[in-house]
Amino acid sequence: MKSIAAVLLIAALAVSALLSCGSSDPKSLVSAGHTAQGNGNSKEAEAKFKEALKSLKPEDPLYFEARLGVVEALIATDAKGAAAEFFELDKACPGKIGEKQFEFIGGQMVSAKKYADAVEFVHQGIVRAGGESPGLMAQIERIKKEGRNDKAANDALHSLGYL
Repeated sequence: MKSIAAVLLIAALAVSALLSCGSSDPKSLVSAGHTAQGNGNSKEAEAKFKEALKSLKPEDPLYFEARLGVVEALIATDAKGAAAEFFELDKACPGKIGEKQFEFIGGQMVSAKKYADAVEFVHQGIVRAGGESPGLMAQIERIKKEGRNDKAANDALHSLGYL
């Protein structure tokens, strides 16, 4: 009886050890990155997305999602770096970045209260859209409202002609 209990204990410990090591499967890592981001842990999210990218190529279906995840994760700590990563993603995956992605990342910047960075970022999207984007203009209006007490945001809005 003791030997069966010992074998079961060893098996349980082995399974536990394997589970604690995590997965290097890109799909699992991307999923873990989204979970971490959803829980407000942007550092962990960034690490998971970057780990997934180590085994992905631009033509892989998950590549775009993982890179966009890195962009979103960076917003909390480095909004300018997030914007730079976004534009690098655009170069790596031509044709995949559109107004929808500008609206999403711009909205995330506003939610993170990175108003001045959001103004610059959303403005780039508006320029890219030929000056016509109701969704991006809605982000500008949101920045005006939520960032009304942010001097840097108001300066950016004014310098770009939105105030």
